[in-house]
Amino acid sequence: MPSDVAVGSGGSVWFLQFRANRIGRFKDGQFSDVEAGPENAGLSGIAVAPNDDVWFGMMRRASLGRLRNGHIEIFALPRDNARPFSIAVDRDGNVWYADISGFVGMLPARHAVAR
Repeated sequence: MPSDVAVGSGGSVWFLQFRANRIGRFKDGQFSDVEAGPENAGLSGIAVAPNDDVWFGMMRRASLGRLRNGHIEIFALPRDNARPFSIAVDRDGNVWYADISGFVGMLPARHAVAR
């Protein structure tokens, strides 16, 4: 069940597969996907950063996820009951999210650096 769509600078179309817990990509007429983890994290919201990292919410894990070069890294949010629903990335690389409980938060770019 595809949901949430974002387009990267190179023309890749990224989308969430909510029930399958996967992040899909369509480029050059081909589909591919990556598993977001062993448990269903409740993927919601997707955005492509200026550096082409793909960001998404994980409502059941109170976290944000980042897909970079085929690998996923998880960033826990400071609120235990956080449920990030929609995602946006600004030109400085800060990741903004709207929480389904009525909260707007931001993961500063300096906390989302490569490890």
